[in-house]
Amino acid sequence: MNKKEFISILGVDDIGEYSNLYNKISLSLEREIPIVTNEFYSPVVWTKLLEYLQGIGINSVAEGGFTDSERRILAINCYSIDWPFEIIQLSYNGKFGTLAHRDFLGAILSLGIKREKIGDLRVKDFSCFVAIHSDIKDYIVSNVTKIGRHSVSVKTVANPEDIPAVDFEEVIIQVASMRLDTIVASISRKSRNDAMDLISNGSVLLNYKENRNKSTEVKLNSTITIRGTGKFIIVDIVGKTKSDNLKLMVKKYK
Repeated sequence: MNKKEFISILGVDDIGEYSNLYNKISLSLEREIPIVTNEFYSPVVWTKLLEYLQGIGINSVAEGGFTDSERRILAINCYSIDWPFEIIQLSYNGKFGTLAHRDFLGAILSLGIKREKIGDLRVKDFSCFVAIHSDIKDYIVSNVTKIGRHSVSVKTVANPEDIPAVDFEEVIIQVASMRLDTIVASISRKSRNDAMDLISNGSVLLNYKENRNKSTEVKLNSTITIRGTGKFIIVDIVGKTKSDNLKLMVKKYK
């Protein structure tokens, strides 16, 4: 794989921030050696690379520590993997109110840590579970002691069963068809024209890939991400209205 092919696969204008990733993949393919990336990548990146690598017969997987992780580390030409990430739990007592996803992420990034060293964050009650690269764990444990007015304790999660499942809100929407623009309009509560604008400007991801085709037929169990709005799973067709519109069960990530 040369740089031109790599850029084409990712759909970017230049190699830029992905130069280290390109070098690792090239080395693995040229020498047929196993590599595991030292950074987490968004679904826009890892889904495209897995599709390409698996398509040419290269053993490749991506994991992020949680079920259905968005941000993941890539492993190529690996048959036994010691994943270099851990899940940590940041907890507080809630005396001064509640903290949100952005509060926990901001506290970690304020230490000078790159976003790529951090995977997904899941907030549950008065805790936040964070996937992090192993090489920054000790630094975070030692330095994240307070977020705002809240004292914070940090520990490694040893038992996967302690990691909370994703919280969803189930909703029923009504659509005239399974076209992407129709569904985006309904789940985002915007007009059809506004939905088409979101699609055309690249704000909509279908199964973690940017999709600018408003007439794409959305299949059941597809994931739709709308930047600035949220992430949704199109679960099932549960009936029809009197006007013959489809009634869809949708799960919205909380």
